[in-house]
Amino acid sequence: MLLRNLFMPRLAATAVVIWATAGIAAQVLEIPQTWTLQDTTSNRSRESRETLAVNAAMALNVGQIDPSQFPPPLWIPDVQYISNLFAGLAMQDHYTGNDTWFNPVTKVMQSFNRNFGLYGVPGSTGFTGDANHWALAFYYAYRTYNQSFLLETAIQIYNQTNATCFVTPSAAAGGTGVGRNVSFTRPSNCTSGTYAGAVFSSNGSPDHTDVCAECVGPFLTLSAYLYEETNNSAYLEAAQLSADFMIQYMWNGTIVYDTFDLSSCSWYPNPLTLNQAGFIEGLAVLANVTKNNTLTALLYDVVSNVTTFPVWSLDGSPVIQGQSASFESNPDLAHHWQSNLKGTLIRALAEARMRNPGTDLAHYIEAYITIQFNALLSQAQGLTPNATNWYSSSWTGSHATAFSSAGSIAAVDVLNAAIDFVSPTGSDKTRLLHAGAVAGGVVSGVAAIAVAIVFLLWRRRRKNAPCNDLPMAISATTRPGVRDTTGAVEPFVLSSSAGQPSKWENFYAPSGSGRARAMPPVTRGHIQSTVAPAGESEGLTELPSLVERLYNMLHGQQLREPPPPAYGH
Repeated sequence: MLLRNLFMPRLAATAVVIWATAGIAAQVLEIPQTWTLQDTTSNRSRESRETLAVNAAMALNVGQIDPSQFPPPLWIPDVQYISNLFAGLAMQDHYTGNDTWFNPVTKVMQSFNRNFGLYGVPGSTGFTGDANHWALAFYYAYRTYNQSFLLETAIQIYNQTNATCFVTPSAAAGGTGVGRNVSFTRPSNCTSGTYAGAVFSSNGSPDHTDVCAECVGPFLTLSAYLYEETNNSAYLEAAQLSADFMIQYMWNGTIVYDTFDLSSCSWYPNPLTLNQAGFIEGLAVLANVTKNNTLTALLYDVVSNVTTFPVWSLDGSPVIQGQSASFESNPDLAHHWQSNLKGTLIRALAEARMRNPGTDLAHYIEAYITIQFNALLSQAQGLTPNATNWYSSSWTGSHATAFSSAGSIAAVDVLNAAIDFVSPTGSDKTRLLHAGAVAGGVVSGVAAIAVAIVFLLWRRRRKNAPCNDLPMAISATTRPGVRDTTGAVEPFVLSSSAGQPSKWENFYAPSGSGRARAMPPVTRGHIQSTVAPAGESEGLTELPSLVERLYNMLHGQQLREPPPPAYGH
């Protein structure tokens, strides 16, 4: 039974006041005095931060994940665990500029997703939050590696949610549709405003009309990202509708509530850091791409309130404890979820900081994350020599004595974010390649050999070519630096999956096993691959394979491999 909170009447008034006044208010966000009791700075170099982040990621031992086998490793038991693991790896390469995790993210993640599905349960129906996590992981990977099939996969997953769970303006007006067999017309005594922009918790429970923050927030975020990438106004409209819905029905002026039921107009508060993450990241991206000062002002207000909310913070300190009162009666649920989910809040705050450089908001967020960073190293990192890359799920004084996937996954988000707080210096610009395992001399050797091969092939081509030959032009792409994806894997195809636990099974089991309606085709107009020009000489076409073979030989076959073959239906 969903419970209406005493503070809920504030929702509509709060939303109206924020939207009406925040755009003209002076934006000043000061670091709270209570934070001065914590260390809001760190003298660690960028290189040191990168090393900490890479070592924490390596401790997760992603190489031991066999996407063809079920069940998945016991240390990564849930949908959010595995998707956030891959998201963290992609974000790490995004911050460092490396390709360390290219193979696991582009190959293993996709194979794992194909075999185990979006929802962690058999069939193509399940809880929307699970699909959202996968979609964002694929988008982060695309943003890092510029592989078009990663973007196409994110869009396919997004389309699945959009078609089966997103409440359009027409559906909201009629109170029917979106796969529901019950009405979700807004009750007369409910807060005024449309339900458009809501995202149902499941596409497999047609008699349920509950909407979750984990469903709306990340959908808002991905909508904003996709609009930024494609300039397709449909994504912008969806993002705006979801933002409006969250402000009207889920944001109470202090935090985002967990669940809202459309039919009964009732709320289930259940404070979770995860719920704040989607709202913050979505607002940050949407405000940035639309240059909307009112949304930026709202972002300031949300960040200020969420980072000082006492439920998930240590008494007298902003260090995230991650314990929600609603989980106290179910320690197993708390173990599996709350410790892992707080990393997503850090990731969202880092995105908000990046999109508001040099502002009070950026300095505030940097101080907040640095406090978490220092607490992580001083109170959660393992102390013994074999445990220095392990992190406890608690950041408030319990050093890791054994490996914890929840602790490590959350730690990676914090360590990743802290990398960007220090600009690269001359010594730091030498990147960690393949987790630091490749020596600079080996790389130089490969470069020298490659230059020699280029010269020899050029000479051969020059010798055999007519005197008036001009250099062949290489086709351009719409995005600089996009890798060649010719022959890469086809976009994700929704398939049946083996059973895997999900957070939402604790609320109610999904019903129905039929496949969702067909996905609309992915528009490829904005995605271009670098293609070798026709008529290229044989000598030049064999150059990449020659260099790759040499590189593989010198690096022990550690070079990234191409993505897996196309998925079958």
